[in-house]
Amino acid sequence: MKKHYFPKGDRKRLAWLFNFSQKIGIYAASFNMTQADVDAIKGYYNMLKYIFDLMESVRTFKKNVTSFKNHLMFAPPGSKPGILPSFTLAPPPAVTPAGIFTLLSGRVQHIKSFQTYTESIGKDLGIVGAEAEDNFSKAKPQLTVKITAGKPKIKYKKNRTEGIKLFVDRNDGKGFVYLQRIMGTVYIDKHELPAGQNSAVWKYKATYVVHDIDVGFYSDEVSVVVGR
Repeated sequence: MKKHYFPKGDRKRLAWLFNFSQKIGIYAASFNMTQADVDAIKGYYNMLKYIFDLMESVRTFKKNVTSFKNHLMFAPPGSKPGILPSFTLAPPPAVTPAGIFTLLSGRVQHIKSFQTYTESIGKDLGIVGAEAEDNFSKAKPQLTVKITAGKPKIKYKKNRTEGIKLFVDRNDGKGFVYLQRIMGTVYIDKHELPAGQNSAVWKYKATYVVHDIDVGFYSDEVSVVVGR
C-alpha cells in the first residue's frame, strides 16, 4: 500500500491543509465547487491553525509560570519576584464542524470523480497517489459480538487497516453514537445498564480506519442482549 496523501504528524497535516486551502479555489469551477465550498476549506485551515497556535501559547505560558514559581520559591532573599505571567486568549475564528480531515477525504473523492481531474492538478493540490480510500474503498468490517463474563465482547479482523471506529446504540433513544476507536481486534464493552433496568438489546456497527481516516463502508449491525 502506498503512502496516503495526508502526511503523518499534526504540523505536516496543517501545512498540507494550507496548500490545499490556498489552491483549491483555482480549480473549484472544474469540480462544481462553489465559493462557499472554497471558503469552508479555508475556514478549516484557519480554525486548525488557531488551535495549534493556542496549544503553543499554552505550552509557553506553562513554561513561564513554572519558571516564575521556581524563582518565587528558591530565589535568593531580597530578589524581586518579577512580572507575573499572564495569558491572553486571541479571538477565535469561526468554529468549523468536527472531523476536518474526514470531510476533506470526502471532498478529495468528489474531486477525483470528475473527468476534469488530472494528475498535475492532483500534484498541485497534494492528493496524488494510490491512497487508502482507493485501496479500501469497499472495505467493510465484519463484527461478531457475544456476552463474555457478563459483558459484550466485540471481535473483528483488521485486514491491513489500523483498526475501527466503533458505534453503539443502547436502545436509549439516542440512536448510534460514537463509542471508541479500537486498535486491537477485541473490545469488551464495560458500560453498565442504567439503574432499574435489568436487560436491554445493544447494537454495534463500525467503519475501518486507515491513516486516521474512516474508509469503506459501515459494517452490518450486530446486536446482543445484555443483562445484570
